[in-house]
Amino acid sequence: MLVAYQITSQSKCTAPMPKLYEALAEAFLAEGVDTQFVLMGDGNMHWSTAFAKLPGVHTVHVRHEHATVAAATAYNVATNKVAVASVTCGPGVTQLMTALPAAVRARLPMVVFAGESPINAIF
Repeated sequence: MLVAYQITSQSKCTAPMPKLYEALAEAFLAEGVDTQFVLMGDGNMHWSTAFAKLPGVHTVHVRHEHATVAAATAYNVATNKVAVASVTCGPGVTQLMTALPAAVRARLPMVVFAGESPINAIF
């Protein structure tokens, strides 16, 4: 659930602003997404963890980026629900390209949540 905030010039914020990844996680849940297929990394760990902590969310951890999309594809076919695959930045995104074309060609609804490199990363 997203929280509304009222800030005036003479009052302080009554509740802390949610982090962007927390707001996105709550938005996914509000849209009916209840399962994520994840290969955790530094680019997606905050969102994946925030989403996993929400009530009713099921998280499936996989061992390869390709498997996130393959599992999400199978989940969509079996349940007819929107599938979410989440990977980290860089090579994590490129590894999706082996499974993603199959989902696209089948016209399956899928969200790929790929993290971005940390702003001050040295790699």
